[in-house]
Amino acid sequence: MTFFGMAGRTAVITGAGSGIGAACAPMLGAAGAHAVALDLDRDAAAATANVVGGEAVAADVSDPEAVQRALTAAAARSGAIDVLLNNAGIALDTHCFADTETSHFRRHIEVKMLFVINGIRMGAALRAPRSAIVNTASVQGLFAVPGYVSYAASNCGVVGLTKVAAMELGPGGIRVNAVSPTTVDTPMLHAVPAGGSGGRRVRERLGPGRHHRRRSRRGSRALPGCRRLPGDQWAGNRDRQRHHRWHQLSPLVTRA
Repeated sequence: MTFFGMAGRTAVITGAGSGIGAACAPMLGAAGAHAVALDLDRDAAAATANVVGGEAVAADVSDPEAVQRALTAAAARSGAIDVLLNNAGIALDTHCFADTETSHFRRHIEVKMLFVINGIRMGAALRAPRSAIVNTASVQGLFAVPGYVSYAASNCGVVGLTKVAAMELGPGGIRVNAVSPTTVDTPMLHAVPAGGSGGRRVRERLGPGRHHRRRSRRGSRALPGCRRLPGDQWAGNRDRQRHHRWHQLSPLVTRA
């Protein structure tokens, strides 16, 4: 895949210690960006930063003050934030409505939705001209699957927040997109309890020895070559991908 140059630009990747975030960071680094790897696990963030030649930051994305300190520090060192990849997530919840605990549901909302709200607001305040914000949601925020109450609800919220942010921030030159991947083989996937029906369904979809390589698309969504894409979402659904755009935003993008 060919990447456009991002030399001199700063990209902050949350959840960069493993999985999709750890895969996106090297791609942004290879394009010339200064990659800031943010993760709750300081050692994991440092490992990613060492690979890309960037810097590591440890922060809990559900803590607004911690996120603000991290983003402000990154902007202070580099002048501004050009790309914010809101990728931090939480393991799949395989409970049905009857078994879903309020505390578990609240944790999903805090990690996914509250961080996206805070990240967008703070990222917009610290942004560089013609910057990009990419939110990682899930295909389960688009298509109903029984047994994923908390996970589906939080990712539906991310998609909705992205649409609103794209409309509000587009006129100011900030592109906001959501990526909704299907099953990806990551450490978070393997944290799903194997005993429940949801855990079995996840593993059946992935299959033994099967590798999903679509994660590479997420890093490229922030690149300058995507500058004419309006706020949108890219969703993978097993053997097909559906690209949904909000066409009413096109005039906003061409003026940016």
